[in-house]
Amino acid sequence: MHLKLYISPDSVVTMADGSYKSVSELTEGDEVQTYNMDDKSFDSANIHANEQTSTNITRISNIEISRTDIVKVTLSPEKLWVDGEHENEPGVWEKTGDSKTIKLYNEVAVMGGANSGWLVANQDKVIKTSITDETDDDLKAKFGQLETGAQIQLDRGDDLKMRDVESIETMSEDGVETFRLIILEDGDSVFVNDVMLAVTRQRGENIPPEEDK
Repeated sequence: MHLKLYISPDSVVTMADGSYKSVSELTEGDEVQTYNMDDKSFDSANIHANEQTSTNITRISNIEISRTDIVKVTLSPEKLWVDGEHENEPGVWEKTGDSKTIKLYNEVAVMGGANSGWLVANQDKVIKTSITDETDDDLKAKFGQLETGAQIQLDRGDDLKMRDVESIETMSEDGVETFRLIILEDGDSVFVNDVMLAVTRQRGENIPPEEDK
């Protein structure tokens, strides 16, 4: 499955050292935080329990996105994971801070909380444009529908935090916006405005020609 990591240039990305950098200022070779989900020890049910790694950006290109393919997602105050005081005591998510709004291309996959996996704002389009041999049911299981009330994983240093989706608004204005296509050397995710977005492991010939520019 070729996931299109289209990112608004108004966003920021979490770099390998934990600092932020504007998407508009990113360059090939920059090192960003990621997760290696191919690792046999990776715990997909408890994302926050895994160790973050880093990877380099291998390609950046500009691409025009129709505004009708962009969604504004309002997220609740963040929830921080707090470990239990005792060894066998379960941890909890605690709310803190203010709400925030993020702008996403509707085929970008975000990591949901509560073991819900990757979520996209336009599941039907992701399935329709898939270039794999996977069935529709397989793709629905891999990429769920992003809906109000869903939980979203966000970055917090070497740990993660969580927010609830309070609303999703599809932009209806005519015209286009210029986003940036980001391709990584390795890893399966990148943090944009602290939100964990999916990256397909891509190597040269796997990049569709129309985006190889």
